[in-house]
Amino acid sequence: MDYGNDNYTTTSAVQAYLDRTLTTNELTDLAYIIPAVSRWIDRTLGTTFSNLPTNVPFDPNNPSNAACGWQQKHLAGGWQEINIRPCQQILLVQAINPYDFSVFYTFSTPLEYTAEPYDLPVKTSLRMKMNEFTGNDLKWGSDVNSTLVTALFTEYDYVNGCYPYDIVLLTNHLCGVWLQNNQNAEPIQREAVEGHMVIKRMDDLLASDPMFTRVIQSREEVWLEDM
Repeated sequence: MDYGNDNYTTTSAVQAYLDRTLTTNELTDLAYIIPAVSRWIDRTLGTTFSNLPTNVPFDPNNPSNAACGWQQKHLAGGWQEINIRPCQQILLVQAINPYDFSVFYTFSTPLEYTAEPYDLPVKTSLRMKMNEFTGNDLKWGSDVNSTLVTALFTEYDYVNGCYPYDIVLLTNHLCGVWLQNNQNAEPIQREAVEGHMVIKRMDDLLASDPMFTRVIQSREEVWLEDM
């Protein structure tokens, strides 16, 4: 599963958060720890908070254009509502022919479907509307990869032009936890990062961290006014 590439904090921000001067070894480590923590957060939450570019229009003839922030994700349906990776500014929701993977229909909103939560910029599900003629609930295609969504698959705060505050705070905190538990360790080498040593140690060290648990819980809470 692909995620973003943004780093959610900086060396100076971590130092300010810890309110102390960092050692040379710690500064060296942070060059690798900050991007590793950022990707660990992405992977653990199953999302990304990267500032994907919006100034390059989506080109269906070149959907994998790296300069374009819009991406396409296939979904399996079969129900009235299907969950999607957190995304925003949905451009297209299309039905896919399972035999040749061609697009045979483009759904319209809000006539045929709504992206939920309706009043929030980041969407996590698609809900099919009721058939106004039969009164029956419609369902998304049941074949694997039967629905194609084109959107910005990120939770970046485009309104305020920043990463979500809780994610920045969490990144600073987890980087601090890492440094605190590795004060007497040798500086991390690039080979260790590329060999996923950092990611594995984060799973052991950070997954049970109280602040991480609170962030997870707060992002899973359902607010009545959003329903």
